[in-house]
This record gives sequence, C-alpha cells and structure tokens, in this order.
Amino acid sequence: MGRKTRARGTAVFFLSCAGLWGQSVSISTISSPDGSSGSILLKLEAPAGKTPVALQWNFIFPASIAVDLSDLIAGSAAEAAEKTLTCAAGAGKQAGGETLYRCILYGGQKPISSGVIVTVHYRARNKPKTSDKVRAENVLGTALDIKPIPIAGAEAPLVPK
Repeated sequence: MGRKTRARGTAVFFLSCAGLWGQSVSISTISSPDGSSGSILLKLEAPAGKTPVALQWNFIFPASIAVDLSDLIAGSAAEAAEKTLTCAAGAGKQAGGETLYRCILYGGQKPISSGVIVTVHYRARNKPKTSDKVRAENVLGTALDIKPIPIAGAEAPLVPK
C-alpha cells in the first residue's frame, strides 16, 4: 500500500468519525428492592460546542418489563433545553418479545447539554434474566447547522434484585 493510499484512508477514517468525537449516550437502570418496578435513565454526554439541538433513537426493552408511552418522560437536560419528547411504538413485537419505541427530542434552537434526556418508568412482567438488556440504537443528533451527528448506541442490563 502506497503512502498516498494510506494517507487517504486515514483521512477518510477520521472524517467519518468526526461526528462521534465527544458525544455519547449511556443507560443506567435502577430497580426497586422487590424488583417489581424501576427507572431507566438515558443520558447524553456532549462537550460544550458539540451539543446537538435535536436527537432521535430507538429504545428497545426486553420482554421481562412493561413500558407504556406515558412511561417515557423528558429528563432534566431535555427540559432545560426546552425540548419536546415524542415516542411512537414500533410495528409489532420484536424478536424475543422485545418492545421497540422510536423517539425524537426536538424543538427550538437551544442545544441539549449533558445530562438525563429521558427517564423511563417500568414494571416487571417477570423476574428479569441476567441477559435482559435495555438498548438505545440508531442514535442520531442534529447540529444547529442541520448537519447529522451520528452517536454510538448504548445498552445496559436489567439487574434482578
């Protein structure tokens, strides 16, 4: 491989990753002592100057928990940016009985700072298995100049108590 080819390949790699620098999402789960209910927090981490003004993603919940649309609530970072949270149920059940919600956080031009963007309240249908995970996939932010900001998805286990 020649020097120019390597340089071109390296440049393409770094340019394709440019949207990923600094922005990330994470999921934390908190279950009740008896395991019958709990909360899931979707958090955004974005350094100043690299914050999105809108976000969209898919939430996927395991079959062991029940989540209704009314259980998805805008978090403190979303409220501070005066964003509206809208989610819709995906078509039918997913593999393994998982539930899919497609969500978007939008409105105005204020950037979304780091913090909790969504709180999800859930109820256990049965005791979660150690393999049960909550996932946020296909996460995409939008910059103020309307350029897309791809953000890696996240997952977290439901820890049975």
